[in-house]
Amino acid sequence: MTMKRTFAVKKIAILTAAVLMLALVLPLALTARTVEEEKQAVRDYLKVLDAKTINFKNKGNLAKMKHLQAEKQATLKRLEALNIKREVPSAEGVAAENSNVQISGEIRFAWIKGLENVSIPNNFDISRAYITARKKLAGGAMARVTLDVSRISPSTNNPQTLFDYIKYAYVDIPVNIPAALQVIPFSMTAKLGLQHNMWIDWADKTWDNAWIMKQFDDNESVMSSADFGLGAAGKVTLPYLSEIEYHATLMNGGGYKVAESDSAKDIGIRLNTTLFKDDNIGTVIAGGYLNSKAGIINSGQNNTKQAAVLLGFQNDQYGKGYIEYLKGTKINGYSIGGYVFPAKSVVPVALVARYDNYDPDTTAASSNDRVRTLVGAMYEHSKDIKLALDLQTYKSGSSADQKTAYLHSVIYY
Repeated sequence: MTMKRTFAVKKIAILTAAVLMLALVLPLALTARTVEEEKQAVRDYLKVLDAKTINFKNKGNLAKMKHLQAEKQATLKRLEALNIKREVPSAEGVAAENSNVQISGEIRFAWIKGLENVSIPNNFDISRAYITARKKLAGGAMARVTLDVSRISPSTNNPQTLFDYIKYAYVDIPVNIPAALQVIPFSMTAKLGLQHNMWIDWADKTWDNAWIMKQFDDNESVMSSADFGLGAAGKVTLPYLSEIEYHATLMNGGGYKVAESDSAKDIGIRLNTTLFKDDNIGTVIAGGYLNSKAGIINSGQNNTKQAAVLLGFQNDQYGKGYIEYLKGTKINGYSIGGYVFPAKSVVPVALVARYDNYDPDTTAASSNDRVRTLVGAMYEHSKDIKLALDLQTYKSGSSADQKTAYLHSVIYY
């Protein structure tokens, strides 16, 4: 009889435990919440506690009020623990977290035909293709990575396949300097990594047609459009004057296609400002740069200097134009270019022209100036698709002109 009673007690205990387990687990399973939902529930409960505390305070019930305050402190600790807690993100969560990653790109496609130089084939080709990812980071920072695709060191006799490589990989970090420490008000963004040259990217905006012909300094290999190093960019505010933008860099000096081979570093700075702006007439800008190749930490490399000034004009309805003058160690040159829409609202076709003259060695006994010309027409299908039919000539020193016909296209996405 005793054994039966003991067995019955055990069964009751097991059943009771099972019921208690179900009572505890089942509600949790049915009401499972994400970490964010739990945080919101705790925040809502804190509001209830605050309301009750005020109510009992008005009634003069200090004992109950102190009890609620103690409960609020315990609830705040629970919220703090939830803030530390991290949950495994779902596919939707990952997508939401990366929703501010911006993907963009550019494709440059062209038909090329040499008119007087038979070594230039009649061919279609991709001259460049870019894929860029930008991501906003905490603290207002921004990271960018750009993949570039082109034919590295192309040769007509030995055609190269298209190679992909990194063109840009850097981070922009806002630098907040207290106003009390600023003698002159200014802003600053630090740049770290494989980044823009301080001049070429800015100057190209005054030409805006690198897909037809590269920017002057870039085209003549005065400097590379991107390099490894450090940079700082921002604006300086002066009394009674327009804001002055600046961009200073400390770079390896070899460009983005090669690894560093010596200890010398290039140092440069660009300054630019808006001289005139009118919504109907347009905008006039001016800028200039100073650059010293192998200018610091020089261990025997030849130090050369370059400087340029540029004046540009832009009208959203009619087009852009610029003139640049370049002077440096044993080099000088100038470039004049632009495009104009005679009647953009009726026919979105612009006339494009450019003239470059560059002397790579001013000490040479005989002239070896490189002269490039471009004339053509550009059709703007949309802001994302443009076409250009153009004729370009190139002459070096006393050599004969090389004439090449192009049908250029660019697609932005």
